[in-house]
Amino acid sequence: MDIDKIRVEVTEKFENAFMCEKIKEDGYSSFSYPKLIKMMKFDTVRHKVAGFGQIMSMRTKGPFGMKLLTMSFMPYEGGSVPYLLIDMMTVGKKITVFVEYYDCTADKSSKTELVRIKEKYDNLQEYDEKPKWYVPMRTAYSLIKCGETVDSESFYNMITDSVDAYISTVKASGKSADNIPGLAAFRDRMINEGNPSSSILEKVFGNEGAEEFFKECVMPLREMKVVIRKVQQGDAGVLAYIQTESWKAAFASILDSETLTKCTNVERATAMYQRLLDENKGNGYLLTVDGKPHCIAYWDAARDSEFVGKAELICIHSLSDKWRKGYGSQMMDRVLMDIKKSGYSEVVLWVFRDNRRARAFYEAKGFSLADISKPAFDTEEVIYSKEL
Repeated sequence: MDIDKIRVEVTEKFENAFMCEKIKEDGYSSFSYPKLIKMMKFDTVRHKVAGFGQIMSMRTKGPFGMKLLTMSFMPYEGGSVPYLLIDMMTVGKKITVFVEYYDCTADKSSKTELVRIKEKYDNLQEYDEKPKWYVPMRTAYSLIKCGETVDSESFYNMITDSVDAYISTVKASGKSADNIPGLAAFRDRMINEGNPSSSILEKVFGNEGAEEFFKECVMPLREMKVVIRKVQQGDAGVLAYIQTESWKAAFASILDSETLTKCTNVERATAMYQRLLDENKGNGYLLTVDGKPHCIAYWDAARDSEFVGKAELICIHSLSDKWRKGYGSQMMDRVLMDIKKSGYSEVVLWVFRDNRRARAFYEAKGFSLADISKPAFDTEEVIYSKEL
């Protein structure tokens, strides 16, 4: 079975269907392991695919005539299609072919063309693989097959038919930013919990290098456009929505349900922000990710008499679907920079004592806990400060 032929033909299928741009060769294009003896040789080719994302093919030549082809199809433009990973290995007369689909989309809708290909080739021998965390994550229409070199034509047709069906599915499917979080979360699990290439990549690049290779070559994500601006008239509804949704996600285990319901009344929050905008009170910010509002922050002169002359970060809220992506950190950096530019040398903030996640974030940004607290609702707040 000609691995190079399949590699070329699959790439050509994408080039004929979409605008493709080959990524320039770099340190990931060709490498070996071990470096001196070179028992395993790798070469990697990547293409950006307009409206889809990126495809990658990596050919591996190993000892005893082992040949492996890995092809990764990463829909980072938000297409409503599963992530596709194809692995093909030949050793002597043995062949294994995996056509793996991982549906990370928001709607998880059925893909008729992919199901049809599954039914067409279901008669091929099933490969008995060892249990891995990602195996149950595959869709039911994945093909995990094995056989002999005499079956090469069947495996060749299975791969090319699968790619044709996948391309048709991509063209027929819409796109949504809601598909990105699931794809990103799956990528994180592949990196942190292990993937089929983890062992050899860690030997070649080390742990950190293997992670970078996976992010750059195997499952890259499109760089999200982040914009932070000052709040303005017309923002009241957005500010209220982010605040109330953030409170629901962050404080469900801290405040009692009655208090939380009162504090997350979006109409009251909208009126409050409209009043702040009308009276030009405080310094408010809105962070958007690819044009979609995600995070807000407000600061002003400290409100408590014992902190006269200091600034106060009154709030920083973000929607939970993008927590731990670095956007809150970007917002904090912008706010602290503006506070310092305004002539303040210290900033304080109040936080619920039981809000461990937020406290860890503030401490990571250089804030220190002070020995001051006060009752708030049916719980307690503590104060943090930071010198600028």
